[in-house]
Amino acid sequence: MDHLKKLLADRKIWVLFIGLLIFKLLLLPWVEVTDSDAVSRVFTAEELINEPRLVSEGVWLPLHYYFTSLSILLSGGSLWYGPMIFHVLIGALTIFPLYRFTAREFNERGAMWAVIIYVLSPVVFRNSYHALAGVPNAFFIMMVMDFMSRLRHSGSLKDAVYAGVFMTIACGFRYESWLLFALFTGMLLLFRVSIKRIAIFWLIGMLFPAFWMIGNWIAHHDLFYGLSGAYHWNVIMEDVNAGVDLTEKIKRIVFFPLSWLLNISPLVGVTLFFVGIARHVKRKLPRTQLILVIPFLVMCVVFLYKSYEGTLLDQHRFTIALLLLSAPFLSYLAELKSRVYRTVLIMSCLGSFIFSFNAMFFEWERIVPQERVRNVFKAIRLETFATLQPIPRQTDPEIRNVMKLIEKEKNGTDGLIMDFWTWESTYCMALHSGFSQQDIFLIDGAKNSTKINEEDLDYFLKTHDKPLVLLSCSSHFRNNYSIAGNEFSLTTLNNVRKFPFDVKYSKDGMHVIAFSQTGNTEINCPQEETIDYYRMTIRRNLGWYNEIKFKAYKKSITIDEMLEKDSYLLLTISNKKALQN
Repeated sequence: MDHLKKLLADRKIWVLFIGLLIFKLLLLPWVEVTDSDAVSRVFTAEELINEPRLVSEGVWLPLHYYFTSLSILLSGGSLWYGPMIFHVLIGALTIFPLYRFTAREFNERGAMWAVIIYVLSPVVFRNSYHALAGVPNAFFIMMVMDFMSRLRHSGSLKDAVYAGVFMTIACGFRYESWLLFALFTGMLLLFRVSIKRIAIFWLIGMLFPAFWMIGNWIAHHDLFYGLSGAYHWNVIMEDVNAGVDLTEKIKRIVFFPLSWLLNISPLVGVTLFFVGIARHVKRKLPRTQLILVIPFLVMCVVFLYKSYEGTLLDQHRFTIALLLLSAPFLSYLAELKSRVYRTVLIMSCLGSFIFSFNAMFFEWERIVPQERVRNVFKAIRLETFATLQPIPRQTDPEIRNVMKLIEKEKNGTDGLIMDFWTWESTYCMALHSGFSQQDIFLIDGAKNSTKINEEDLDYFLKTHDKPLVLLSCSSHFRNNYSIAGNEFSLTTLNNVRKFPFDVKYSKDGMHVIAFSQTGNTEINCPQEETIDYYRMTIRRNLGWYNEIKFKAYKKSITIDEMLEKDSYLLLTISNKKALQN
């Protein structure tokens, strides 16, 4: 009888896996890669295919690049469908170790709850389409936890080896796996696993971290160069701690708890919290489950601290780690006595998934009485809720027009120079342009980056005679080009290249030009204190532009109409201030 129940349970999990996989693959035609880091990783993966090498040092861990390179190769060279299908597949495969672990350490009935709520969390669903390390890292971490669980019960040498193998792989995907490695080692000690088995797990698990630290020591004399390099990018280049006021500090404190709640649904999160407290008070929490909560609690503290100091960006995709570590505890919800309330919880989870498609358009922060905190929640909604939508897609109509134009004008050109517009659009346009990584010159968009690599630009122009060019009027790239009549001049390290050009698109400080002997050569960059200048400024600020979209939605007018109204309002305010002064 027990064997039959187990067989039926396995059948259910297989049905869920196949159904989820088919559903996600059917959505592929509507998906676009909108995350700049995901595009950067795809381009790096393509570069590794063209110039294979062993990456032994650097800031960002390399195993995900190799994983993405393999997906590109197996898909016949596709830079979007290959990586997307591979990440969708490994995201769906996470179902199996999560189910096995939860069934073994908690309860079989509740394991399905854990799996369903995890895979339907908007950020997991969304990021399984992006070539980012979070989703595959979650799979390998879950495999480690599954084999650690088996090791606790069996004491088997084989389970210790497998746990170590998956641990060292995870350590090559994301740095948070290094912290989990230390926590997992401590957990095995608390589980009273044989010291010899723990030593085997630890030695195998240390293979990649040791390799990476030695490589960075040889190259940079810094064992933890990856962490210091990430600090340099966030704090120095992006200047995330400039002008941090009390409102921003509150935002950093509440961001990840709020993100976790939104992804599993607030009702599920609150219920889980009180059920966990009640079980602890009634002493119904087994010792093993108390130990298993340690990684989640420690990771929460680390995330809050790093978010507060600015070394961890407030992005929902990082919440995947918290969701994974807390997912097994969702099995408690299946033990609730009220069948009606259990149904309500499931509907709440599904409702949260559906709600996330349009979460940005609901002013839920109005329920908060304190104005400063209310403004914090509003900022989070406008700046980040677009990245909670389960199906990633470029929603700026003008960017979509430019994407279509680049695709149309690709014929007759041999490359693409992509000036920086925004993180959400520039890399998306580059990836979906159809050009390979080696035929694209991307302008750095870091806040404190003041110049481009002229040596690289010089080399690019030597190998690409007729590139398509996207220009931005508010980029440091303006220092490298000038326009006189119908002649476009690019200044590089060694020379000045001059071309006749034709303007294909020009609006709000963004221009697309193609090299041509004759054509329209009028490019106008908006002057300060004009409506066009404010239109450009708003469009380049994600939170501000999303507020325009929200207001347009409320007033039932087009985004362009709302953009014009707010730009005129800003100009009016500016003129009044000028008169007063």
